[in-house]
Amino acid sequence: MIKQKCHFIIEHMYEDHDFNEQVAVLFNPIGLYTITIPSRHLQTVKHIDDQLIVTELTNAYLIPSQTVKEKKDEWRKRNDS
Repeated sequence: MIKQKCHFIIEHMYEDHDFNEQVAVLFNPIGLYTITIPSRHLQTVKHIDDQLIVTELTNAYLIPSQTVKEKKDEWRKRNDS
């Protein structure tokens, strides 16, 4: 499991009937963008100033950090064998 630090505000959560799972609409106040992601990837959520803040994601691969690159390479090598 890969954990990544992040800073997103949960704007909305709903049940997506196409994928049969709950998804969250997340807003990044630093980069000023919004993404939709399955809620199963939300690892750590904090309640700060009447807002839900996501501070950690699992297995989401949003940020191409060195750890994510290493894990992806490891999985590709394992699948190629």
